[in-house]
Amino acid sequence: NDQPLFSGNYWANDDSDDDFQIDCLLGFTSRCVSILARIAELARECDSQRISSETGDIIEDWTPNDETLQKAEHLKSDLQDARMHRYNGCPHRPSTPVMHRKRGKDRDEAGWDLLEMVATNEAFHWAGLIHLNRRILGKKNEDVEVQIAVREIVSALFKVRKGGTAEACLLFPIFTAGCDARERGQREVIIERLSSIEESGMTQVHKARTLIEKVWETGRPWETLVSGEFF
Repeated sequence: NDQPLFSGNYWANDDSDDDFQIDCLLGFTSRCVSILARIAELARECDSQRISSETGDIIEDWTPNDETLQKAEHLKSDLQDARMHRYNGCPHRPSTPVMHRKRGKDRDEAGWDLLEMVATNEAFHWAGLIHLNRRILGKKNEDVEVQIAVREIVSALFKVRKGGTAEACLLFPIFTAGCDARERGQREVIIERLSSIEESGMTQVHKARTLIEKVWETGRPWETLVSGEFF
């Protein structure tokens, strides 16, 4: 079976000096992905408890135990600290300061690159918060913190060019926000960006879009509509 996203020791945090360096190929820092890996592991544990093995539905009166609550609060604090931390530039990008570049087009491109990398990295942090609140703490779709995170991810999309390489990195945050998007405008933006990414040839985008639309149609959480593990 395929390994779920953000699983395994590959994503373990090594506490290196590059923890807050945004990888321009992936769209996030190593610190962010190490936190997401821990959220994913705990979320899978909670899913096995909060989703009925008989009906496949959410057990409405399920609540996390004290140990899980403590882990969740620690993860939430780590997400907040990592998102607010000053980011380092990507080593794959030119090190020459933007102001020292001669051509205006180069300056514009460099400005877009930085804006997109920061927006993409922050979108992953907000997506982690949604999974933490929904799947670990068992909060409802309408929870204030969940909806703030959805709005932040949608806002981040406006800082990323359509059809660009940064957009292709955003499938996970887009999917996460899409499943809990309640407003029509948000949903329209989600579908628009998924369509744009799909044009790049990413075959899994169609499956993600179909699942999001099924969530909107049924009102059920995405994790009750799939077999196997997405995250």
